[in-house]
Amino acid sequence: MNSPTSTEPDAPAGGADEPISGPLTPDELAAQWEDDAPPPSGPVANLAASVVALIIGVGGIILSVGLGLGDPAHPKPGTWPLIVSLVITVLSLVQMLIGRQGGRDGEKFSHLSWFAAIGLVTLVGLVAAMPVAGFEIPSVLLSFVWMKFLGGESWRGATLYSVLIVAAFYAIFILGLGTSIPHLF
Repeated sequence: MNSPTSTEPDAPAGGADEPISGPLTPDELAAQWEDDAPPPSGPVANLAASVVALIIGVGGIILSVGLGLGDPAHPKPGTWPLIVSLVITVLSLVQMLIGRQGGRDGEKFSHLSWFAAIGLVTLVGLVAAMPVAGFEIPSVLLSFVWMKFLGGESWRGATLYSVLIVAAFYAIFILGLGTSIPHLF
């Protein structure tokens, strides 16, 4: 019925101005994501990000050599940091060459870009606090800050997940593998 009190719609949903609800095809979903995406960063921002990564990689290589490298049979503390730093350096050089031409995949810096810097600073804080306070307390605090303030989790979820993650790492690295990470318990 078309009476004003009728609860049934007069016309089916999904008119010209209204999107049709239902599952989207992969092409429609990709188009929707592209429309919602922030603008691309461009070649200058890609070059700047590559330079920062290159500086971090070269700094890591220098620090790794300072720790001592050893050999494959008897690695020293600088072996794995050297490998990771070499990968960072090579990837940043590749990004310098390729990223300047494209720039489609990177995003412009926004207020959310600071989350990466906050994550790095809190990670450095973890490394500085571990020799003094052990592994457990700084790791729970780091995990909580990342989940609550950077990830937007609820207070209860951030607290629970932080404790569970640190307990899992403790079980794997301290109890299972017997590593020499400073710990309280």
